[in-house]
Amino acid sequence: MSFSPYTDNGGTCVAIAGPDYVLIAGDTRMSDGYNILHRDIPKLSQFNENIVMGTAGMHADMIGLRKELGIRQQEYEYQARTKMGVAAFAQLLATTLYNRRFFPFYTFNILAGVDTKDNTCAIYTYDAVGCVLKAPYAASGAGESLVLPVLDAELKARDPVTAEEAKRVLTAAFRAADEREISTGDTLMIWTMRPGQEIVKETMPLRRD
Repeated sequence: MSFSPYTDNGGTCVAIAGPDYVLIAGDTRMSDGYNILHRDIPKLSQFNENIVMGTAGMHADMIGLRKELGIRQQEYEYQARTKMGVAAFAQLLATTLYNRRFFPFYTFNILAGVDTKDNTCAIYTYDAVGCVLKAPYAASGAGESLVLPVLDAELKARDPVTAEEAKRVLTAAFRAADEREISTGDTLMIWTMRPGQEIVKETMPLRRD
C-alpha cells in the first residue's frame, strides 16, 4: 500500500447569490471514511464583513489555506490602506491555489461576498488548483453531486429568488445530501450577507448518524 499525504475529511458547502443578498452554508461534520472524528468543525471562514469562504476536503489543508490567505490579506490591507474586496480576494485565492499546483491544497472552495464598489453579490467556485468560475450558485465537497441537481431544478430556469426562498432551496439541498452522503451532517451553518449589513449567522440540525 503506497503512502498518500492526503485524506478527505468530507463535508459539503453551498452558496446562492441574489440581487441583494448572498447565502453560504456548510455542515460541521469531520470524518475519515466511516469514522466521525468531530461533529463541530465549521467549514465557513470569515475574512471580513464582506468576504466568506466555504471549504470542504482535507481539514489540515483547510487550516493551512486559511492561515496563508489571512496573512496575504493583512499584507494587502497594510500596503493598500483599504479593506480587500471580494473580487481581489477571489484573485488572491486563485493565485494561492495555483502556486501550489504541484503539491495542491486538497480543498474545494467556494467564495461568497459583497462587492462594496457597486453593492453586487458574487460567488466564485474553485477546483483544487485554482481554476475559478463566477456563478449564481455553487456547491463543493462530498455532497456536490447530490446538491447541484436540487439547485439546478429549483434555480436554473427561474428569475432571481428572494433570500427566504433561496434559504429554503439551500436547506432542501442539504437535506438531500445528508440522507445519502455519510460525511455530511450534524449541524448546518447558514450565513447571509447583504450590502451594508452585518452577516446574519444561523444554524440548524442535520442528521447525526
